[in-house]
Amino acid sequence: MPDMKDPLTTILKLPPTRKQTVIATVVGLLIIGLSMSVLPYAQNHFLEVNAFYPLFIAWVLIGDFVTSHLFYIQYRASGEKPLLILSATFLFTALIVIPHAAAFPGILPYHWVGNLEQLSLWLWLVWHIGYPIGIIKYSLHLKSENSSQPLKMGREKWLRGGMLLGTGAIVVIVTYLLYSYRADLPAFLDGHNYEKLVYSGIGPAVAVLNVIAFTMLLLRTKFNSVLHIWLTLSVFTFCLDVILTLYAGERYSVGWYMARFNALLSATAALAVLFFEVNQLYIRLTRSQVQLKQSQAHLNNTLNSLSDCFVALSNDWKYMFVNKSAEQFEGISFIEVKGKHFWVFNTHLLDTQWYEHSMRTMTEKVRTEFLWFDEPKQRWLETRMYPTEEGVSIFYRDVTLRIVSEQRMKEANEKLQMANRLLKDFSFRDGLTGVYNRRYFDQVLQQEWQSSGEAGTPLTLMLFDLDYFKLYNDTYGHQQGDECLTSVAHAVRDALSDSNAIVARYGGEEFAIILPHTDKMQAAIIAEAVRLTVEHLGIVHGVPPAFSVVTCSLGSFTMQVLPNQEGQESSLIQLADQAMYEAKQAGRNQVRIHGQ
Repeated sequence: MPDMKDPLTTILKLPPTRKQTVIATVVGLLIIGLSMSVLPYAQNHFLEVNAFYPLFIAWVLIGDFVTSHLFYIQYRASGEKPLLILSATFLFTALIVIPHAAAFPGILPYHWVGNLEQLSLWLWLVWHIGYPIGIIKYSLHLKSENSSQPLKMGREKWLRGGMLLGTGAIVVIVTYLLYSYRADLPAFLDGHNYEKLVYSGIGPAVAVLNVIAFTMLLLRTKFNSVLHIWLTLSVFTFCLDVILTLYAGERYSVGWYMARFNALLSATAALAVLFFEVNQLYIRLTRSQVQLKQSQAHLNNTLNSLSDCFVALSNDWKYMFVNKSAEQFEGISFIEVKGKHFWVFNTHLLDTQWYEHSMRTMTEKVRTEFLWFDEPKQRWLETRMYPTEEGVSIFYRDVTLRIVSEQRMKEANEKLQMANRLLKDFSFRDGLTGVYNRRYFDQVLQQEWQSSGEAGTPLTLMLFDLDYFKLYNDTYGHQQGDECLTSVAHAVRDALSDSNAIVARYGGEEFAIILPHTDKMQAAIIAEAVRLTVEHLGIVHGVPPAFSVVTCSLGSFTMQVLPNQEGQESSLIQLADQAMYEAKQAGRNQVRIHGQ
């Protein structure tokens, strides 16, 4: 089969549209214009907003982590090694900002980490040196002959592990060395002023390195894909970040803030195109699935008029079985050939690839598939040979008209499954607890409501929230509150793993459980099990009027959905919420079961 270069396989080769090129160009010009407009005021001191830098770091950290993960998924799907380099590059930027932020003044108290302002500036330099190095390495690998050649499974795992773990090790080692020898490092920072960094020559060298990375990427890619348009824009804004930072010469100046804005754009550009193209990929694959179903229906009609020929041979090449299709195709009778040597009746196969493959299957005990032309029958046949304990099983059929469409259908199905997993992972999971989110809950409830109405089966909805959780948060802190929510969600989900229950976070400390085909009596048993599960976690909550441990109040309502009640699932939510309110009014740590 010829190599089918399908742009749906990876965004590395997805060609850009004219509209995408124009949009990227306009965005780039706007960024240049905005950056140039602040140059006259770049060195003017601005308001010192203490909350700005933590928010900036959080955005860069999350954005680069997610971008690294998406590039890694693209690499696993396509095998393009340059994408793994991009994944490692963005992983490096995400990791290096962690110690940089920890050392930046005002983010962590000095009595925790000491005065590390000089270290923070040096880590900023490492950040802005490592990123362009990764881009340069990526650019050099783009047209390498080995960039898209698949590796053996073991070597491929070593490459992935070495690249990602090595990136983390580099960050740890560099941070440790800078921290250990921070007293010996040149001091470029004087208060908020870092003009010494510029005069030392190190700052301009970093800027030149970033310009080289941008130039190499531009010359090597020339906007030949959607990814390269926005990656080039990301590297360009990163260059502006370095140049404006050096030109401003002082933290919290106008130029410094503008440089941070460019850094945010750099962290967002690649992420935005990845999210957009994954969504577009899902839309395209969904449409192609409709066409493939039509093609598959036609293909099935063709296959239903045929049946495979099957021949079973013993280890000494004697006929063990021949089915009716093979009898008709070969013009032989199984009764006549049973127990006789195969090669006596098929001497015309001795000088063909059929003989070579069959011998390999028989002697090496490996499965073999190949396409060959049967000269006597003048037909192209797809043949599959399987080693067995008795000998070898041989299937063959005429697939001349089917091979290409079957291959395309298989590849498209694999792409659709990949897109489905990506979209479900990003869209249907609660980011804190890991259970399903409100969006997925609404979708499933609507589907189960319709199914219950059509099948005439009961549908149960449970709502529960944690008792005095606001008091828990105020007492133990939001971080411990998040850990509490996660523990409860995991415990309830695991407790109901053997059932058809759907556990979702409804909002805040409130959770929902959808139970299809569950009547009121079954709901009562499950509800009490959920309440006991939460209580038996033993999460301490010793602040009156709460109980000694975290508990929950649960309301359940079971409804027999009628066919004419389509679209009225909100009534079930309201009734379950009322039941939960009754449990709270009765003293909390209780369940209330209602329904038809």
